[in-house]
Amino acid sequence: MSRFPRRDALNRASPTQGKSRAFELLYVVGSGPAGLSSARALLASGHEVTMLDAGKELEPGAGEIVRRLAASEPDDWNAPDIEHLRTGSVPSARGIPLKRIYGSDFPYRPAGIHRLIDESPEIGIRPSYARGGFSNVWGAGVLPYAEDELVDWPISRTDLAPHFRAVLDDMPLAGRRDGFAEAFPLYTDRLSVLRTSRQAERFLSDLDHNSTELRQRGFTFGRSRLGVRSRAMGDVTDCVHCGLCLYGCPYGLIYNSASTLRTLIVEAPKFRYVPGVIVHRVRQAGETVVIEGADLQGSRRSFVGSRAFLACGALSTTRIVLESLGAYGSPLSLRDSQYFLLPLLRYRAVPAVGSEKLHTLCQVFLRLQRPELGNHAIHLSVYTYNDLYRGALAALCGSAVANAERLTNPLFGRLLVVQGHLPSDRSSSIVANLFAQRNGEASILRLSSRDTDQTRRTIGMVQRELFRVRHLLGAIPIPLMTRVGKPGSGFYAGGGFPMRQDPGRLETDPLGRPTGFQRVHVVDASVFPSIAGTPITFTVMANAHRIATETARLLDPAVGGEK
Repeated sequence: MSRFPRRDALNRASPTQGKSRAFELLYVVGSGPAGLSSARALLASGHEVTMLDAGKELEPGAGEIVRRLAASEPDDWNAPDIEHLRTGSVPSARGIPLKRIYGSDFPYRPAGIHRLIDESPEIGIRPSYARGGFSNVWGAGVLPYAEDELVDWPISRTDLAPHFRAVLDDMPLAGRRDGFAEAFPLYTDRLSVLRTSRQAERFLSDLDHNSTELRQRGFTFGRSRLGVRSRAMGDVTDCVHCGLCLYGCPYGLIYNSASTLRTLIVEAPKFRYVPGVIVHRVRQAGETVVIEGADLQGSRRSFVGSRAFLACGALSTTRIVLESLGAYGSPLSLRDSQYFLLPLLRYRAVPAVGSEKLHTLCQVFLRLQRPELGNHAIHLSVYTYNDLYRGALAALCGSAVANAERLTNPLFGRLLVVQGHLPSDRSSSIVANLFAQRNGEASILRLSSRDTDQTRRTIGMVQRELFRVRHLLGAIPIPLMTRVGKPGSGFYAGGGFPMRQDPGRLETDPLGRPTGFQRVHVVDASVFPSIAGTPITFTVMANAHRIATETARLLDPAVGGEK
């Protein structure tokens, strides 16, 4: 028999009924990387954990296609199945649409009958109600925030170090120990290796040859580190370098927190997963927390426990906390690491890149540190060939040009695409404002952007610095082809309730507790005091693990109450 109470008993529970049982219940809201990281920490401390989640999943038809591909070798894949994976990912003249997974947009779809977040066309970020959150569609970059990027935080990277290691006990890491390791420790010896593309190998060779001068100019570099399982583990197939990474790995080798969730459901007796729930607000009632929400049909649901850990992503967590505080009509600024795309053309082409067996995730990390940026750096992820480039060229110049190999082979053999991320103090911000509804339904979070001329100026500085070192890179930037993403479109956003040692209104303490709450902990990027250009997910997971671990020390696992 399950050690967890029956679902109907949970729904009927009140803060005064079954008080001793309520003390045993810790709730995590959300199944993205932060939610699973905090759940693992709480379970490791001996506690029972119930995870509430909207839990939207891939459509059965698409799932069947993925299972069919995963059960066979690439030579046996059929063209219609591959084309289904590419559905909705064809670039237009305005750029590439939201990244999909296996041809599906389910990570972005609304859940339930009520829209809780009023999405603005000027904002790129969306909430996710998917099982696994945005780990379904992330770029898989794994890098800890640099020590300098934490100077305005109430914790240090030393505080986070054991939690980076704990995250990598679950998440795979493909990468190599190189010059990057001095500033960005690996935190694991369990490294696997993905094959580097020929374009990336030649680019890295030029960078290595000119490393001393590049460092003097503020550039550091290394091979990318990716949350990818690249060696066979058990009956899981090794990476076959099929080039479909950006559409979704047919073998499921790119880390997705939904895979950790599946493991916990099967293997952790103290873990319980409750999908189909949208949380609206939380409130404290004595020594309990009441979590109020609805199912996907709009029927009200409530749950009672001793503590709640909010891991719903920057937008949904912001909405829940503002409503829980009754902070209506109080504009809140969310920090963002705004991104841009910039092509580089190498002086020498690599032949036949279109037929090369390769992965199409980021191949090289470049970072630019300049005195005018203070403690923060510009992070540049470098991508080599993928078939989206041909689609983008067709959108710009027509399919006849895109399919003319005499023209395209020299171009694609030279083309690198840089995805740059700016620190939040150089990026536009997102303004979130909560409005109550008259009918008593959950409030609506409305979003707008607050632009800054720092964004364009900083991107211009990056373009100039890349041009100045073109002879060292063996490549020249093409500024006229730069595309700047809308605020939030890179999904490196958060900071609505920054952690402070002495928090004020709409801030949190180092355990992620909003002012006025002792039993509610925010564990996602909403508590980041600043957002760096560095890939965000690894630090989100480590900080969530830290908050949950340190909170668990306050509790007696035998009864789930305070020591």
